[in-house]
Amino acid sequence: MIPVLPPIVFIPSLDIVALIEADFAVERNINLGSYFLSEFNTTIGAEIKNGVWTTTKTSTHTGDADFSMSPDDSGDGFSFSGEARFVLLKPKLNFKINGLIGPNLFVKGFEYNKIMFPPLRAELGFGVSAGAEFKFKIFRKTIADFSVDFFDYRWPFFVSTFGNLAPSKPSNPSPSDNSNNQPTSLTLSWHCSDPENDSLTYDVYFGTDNPPTTMVSSDQTDTSLVRNGLTNGTQYFWKVLAKDNHSNSTVSPVWRFTTSSGSGSSCVGTPNVSYLGKTYNTVQIGSQCWLRENLDVGTRIDGNQNQTDNSTIEKYCYNNDPNNCNTYGGLYQWNEAMQYSTTEGARGICPSGWHIPTYAEFQTLSATVGGDGNALKEIGQGIGGGAGTNTSGFSALLSGYRDNGGTFYHLGYGTTFWSSTEYDPDYAFAMHLYYSDRTIGVYGYAYGGYGFSVRCVKD
Repeated sequence: MIPVLPPIVFIPSLDIVALIEADFAVERNINLGSYFLSEFNTTIGAEIKNGVWTTTKTSTHTGDADFSMSPDDSGDGFSFSGEARFVLLKPKLNFKINGLIGPNLFVKGFEYNKIMFPPLRAELGFGVSAGAEFKFKIFRKTIADFSVDFFDYRWPFFVSTFGNLAPSKPSNPSPSDNSNNQPTSLTLSWHCSDPENDSLTYDVYFGTDNPPTTMVSSDQTDTSLVRNGLTNGTQYFWKVLAKDNHSNSTVSPVWRFTTSSGSGSSCVGTPNVSYLGKTYNTVQIGSQCWLRENLDVGTRIDGNQNQTDNSTIEKYCYNNDPNNCNTYGGLYQWNEAMQYSTTEGARGICPSGWHIPTYAEFQTLSATVGGDGNALKEIGQGIGGGAGTNTSGFSALLSGYRDNGGTFYHLGYGTTFWSSTEYDPDYAFAMHLYYSDRTIGVYGYAYGGYGFSVRCVKD
């Protein structure tokens, strides 16, 4: 027998209604698709039709049954549902095509409440939503029932927070923690936020004591503070107390930095260079303009891996500790430092307008300081006859190196800087400083595996 499809029926209407509607349904599914429905609908309110307001109070009960023997994959079941809603505007365009019922367009108002945590927060309000509802039935059994919201606007009239959270811990200090060779006039800065977006103020503690006890600024709203008149060759400590307007507070770690020894002057017109999120100071040594700090750029990888030509600058940090990169800079294999060029004087990983120094430029640097490696080492680096004086302002740190096998050596005992000049097809020149004497050594090293420091010189 060929089933007869139901006709297409359109039921358009546009009513402006102020109603309370309540719908309750009880369904019972029995065995192979047998279906029984008992539905109750109650409407109480008022509506306007054709310009005339009328009160409405209706109650209906419908029942239906179908004992067709089509399979029912859902099995035996029982359900009860109920809904009450305040309807502001109720336009309808209903039609039924082979079991598809809808769309039922709606605009309705509602009351809502939310509870969120942490922190514990309660919110009550009113809202208006609009959308369309659809149903799909086969043999009077609902197979799908879904809706699409066009908008949902909410207006809270009560909001309360219980147990307000403290601000996040201040972070991302500048100068970076444990940094060296900082100027005697600089700007301290940090980052801080609040979980509830409360307004924040800051107290800043600064000095040569660890931890610092002198408050140099209170209740400031900026996340930066200028400090002038610092002493050369001095280590400073600072911390920030963040406060919200609910009497909550959070204190940062104690950060530290060391000012430069005062030897050497910044390059005229280029006192510092900002590059890939860090700021580097400059120093003029004879005819050459150098960065005062080792480069620290790129993504850290472990020492047991080789750096590769993959469009990403990669670096080693001594003993795989990122804090060592903050203090001593990164360590790089020659090819990575050169960015896979073999051209003498290549920019490599240096900022624009700067380059990896050549063998000749290291020779010029050595000659300018009279071959005295101590003049290139920061004060406090080296011992005895190798103790740094930093009279040049080059401010070298004994940052160690990574060997061919991926092991780190000689932190505090020596440092080596790559040149951009090849020694032979397998080696490149590098400049070495020692902890126990004043020698400046420029040798050829196998550039296939060693990880050395990089110091850039201006073009």
